[in-house]
Amino acid sequence: NLPGLAAAVSRYNLSQIPLLGTFVKLFVNVEVNSQVERRARATEQRVLKLEAELSQRLVQLETSNRDISAAEQTALAKHHDADARIISLEKSVVALRQLIERYAHQAPVSGPQSTDTPTMKSVGRLALDLRAEEIARDLKQSR
Repeated sequence: NLPGLAAAVSRYNLSQIPLLGTFVKLFVNVEVNSQVERRARATEQRVLKLEAELSQRLVQLETSNRDISAAEQTALAKHHDADARIISLEKSVVALRQLIERYAHQAPVSGPQSTDTPTMKSVGRLALDLRAEEIARDLKQSR
């Protein structure tokens, strides 16, 4: 029981009467069932279907674009974090080189070394070992 269906069927039936149907079609809104009209309606339905599919794909593209943008931002943040760690490691290497140079200049070139007290070289080696452990730990964290 659809509203307006009975009236539409009545108009259609009147439009099918041979002589009276021509006037009914001119003055009353009746869909003609000719081949041209059927093709036009079929084409209109295809266009509407394509429009709906296009809208759906556009929404999917926008969603994918948002996901890609979020992934790019995450990757960029990780890249900046890695850059900061690399800069920190480079500073550590520079400081380590300076420390090595300082201890190399302060260490005695020759002469007896006492085994009871640590010499400048052994202190330097200890500092280098500790610093090398820190650098190795930083490298593991940056991976």
